[in-house]
Amino acid sequence: MTAKSATQTGTMTRRAVLGLTLAAALPLTVGRRIQRAAAQSVPETWMYAGNAARTGAFPGSGPDREQDIVELWRIDGIQTGVLIEPCGVCQGMAYYLPIPDGVSGDITPLVAVDARTGTELWRHDPPVTEPPTFFRGKPAISDGLLVMPTYTGLLVGLDAKSGEERWVFDLQGQTADCRLAIVDGVAYVSDSASVNAVKVGDTAEWLWKSPLGDGATTVVSGTVSVDGEYVVVSSVTPVPESELEEKSTDIHVLNATDGAEAYRYQFLDMGESYQFALQNEMIYSRVDNAYLGRSHLFSMTLDGTERWRSRTSLGAVPAYPAVSGELFYLVFDDGVWGHNAATGQMAWTSPPLQQLNPDIALIDDVIYVGAAPPTPTIFALSATDGALLQSIAAPFEGAQVIGSTDGILIAKSGVNLVGFGNPT
Repeated sequence: MTAKSATQTGTMTRRAVLGLTLAAALPLTVGRRIQRAAAQSVPETWMYAGNAARTGAFPGSGPDREQDIVELWRIDGIQTGVLIEPCGVCQGMAYYLPIPDGVSGDITPLVAVDARTGTELWRHDPPVTEPPTFFRGKPAISDGLLVMPTYTGLLVGLDAKSGEERWVFDLQGQTADCRLAIVDGVAYVSDSASVNAVKVGDTAEWLWKSPLGDGATTVVSGTVSVDGEYVVVSSVTPVPESELEEKSTDIHVLNATDGAEAYRYQFLDMGESYQFALQNEMIYSRVDNAYLGRSHLFSMTLDGTERWRSRTSLGAVPAYPAVSGELFYLVFDDGVWGHNAATGQMAWTSPPLQQLNPDIALIDDVIYVGAAPPTPTIFALSATDGALLQSIAAPFEGAQVIGSTDGILIAKSGVNLVGFGNPT
């Protein structure tokens, strides 16, 4: 690690001790009144699930649907002998990890390509450490900065256009598969035991670290959701003195300014980690009942009040809702459902399509969802009523839309990265 990084690590260590002391002394504030904050997708950014609030709504313009949408280029993972792991789309560029033979532990670079042509622009290797580290998880891109996590808890700040390294920052925790978020120049990222806030730009500065759970056996989810003043994440903790390997799941609502825990809600006794979509003080997700073998949608307020829980049983594939305005959307087997966000009631169902991947991308008020293997198709649906607008042929089995920029859709198809757009 560079001398600059070592200095930052020393600063973090002193702040970590203070952060741990404060977090331990902060009581839970049950029923605290939380100010209204609206989730939105910010232009010239990219984050997992569309934005920091994980609503599934991606910034960037999609192709003209009045014209054909065709494959413009591909990076063929079969020919190159790698598994392509997409890492974002922003300002005319797409990013991915080429993982040899699908083995994530290999040392692989982050690669940037031109979103219109697929031409490689730069590649950046992970930091040299002992033991070796490698890039893992999903980055966040904002204000020309790309922040990429590594498996061993490092954050690497890169110039998103040139790939030039700005800094390397040590979170002092393992980030196995995190999906970080950047809001107003602050990166929010979970490690296995805590949630961290790091001010990022030309340098990186630790703002706070908030340990969650019992500090020993609790495992914090890798996906944090941020909306306005609050950060929401789940954690899983083994049940003490249980004869079985039972675990419980908690939802944690943290103050984004100082990491103080505003509310903690025991979700259920199943021990699953969850991803949450946030909109207007509301949390949307799914709840699994392992004993009954069923899953349901639910919504609650940020202070822990349950609003509704759907009666409709979901499929076995973990699919998380996308939310926009009065509706939220969920993939179920061979179609997409639209629900009323206030009541959870079904508003519409799309026509039967094919077995679908669970990920939804909302772009320009259009739902893009890819077929599951072996069908190579991307479907464009109306976000208003679920009507099928267009079927886009993908080159290989399955498809998943990663985002869009300058009228180009970037998708994963099989083990390949593909750019889709209008032919002229």
